[in-house]
Amino acid sequence: MKKRVLKFISIMIITIFVVFIVFIFFKTFQIFKSIDYKQAKKESIKFLSANINNLQEISDNMLLNKSNESKKYKNVSYSYYKNSNNKEYIQFDIDAQGMLGGQYWGIIYCPNDDLLNYNFIEIYDENKETGEGNNIFIKEKLKDKWYFYYDDYDGNVDIKSIN
Repeated sequence: MKKRVLKFISIMIITIFVVFIVFIFFKTFQIFKSIDYKQAKKESIKFLSANINNLQEISDNMLLNKSNESKKYKNVSYSYYKNSNNKEYIQFDIDAQGMLGGQYWGIIYCPNDDLLNYNFIEIYDENKETGEGNNIFIKEKLKDKWYFYYDDYDGNVDIKSIN
């Protein structure tokens, strides 16, 4: 009888331990989070507002150095880019979700304030443009020299609801 009780208690302890470890794993890596375009934009604006002076200084320094090395600020990676139109910018990758595909978002600093050729928003829908794929890339101006980007590799974002 004692062996049964000990075995039962051991199994319960192991089960509780496994459940705890799985919970910590999912919580740490946020595998099941689901943030949509509007929430991602809100999160990005909040980060920009709280850190704008530091982000401005970081961007100015990185543009002077033109370093392609990725760096971190408060767990946010940032890098220098120069696109095909020779527009330089610094991209701060705020967050992401999903495993295969997924969504990525953040903010962009463009010193010439012409990232979108002086437009307010740019939406590229791969399926609409090429007839294949489901990737959607959105860039939206937030304020002078600052932009929000949202890259959806699953095609889940409802582009009709944006503007």
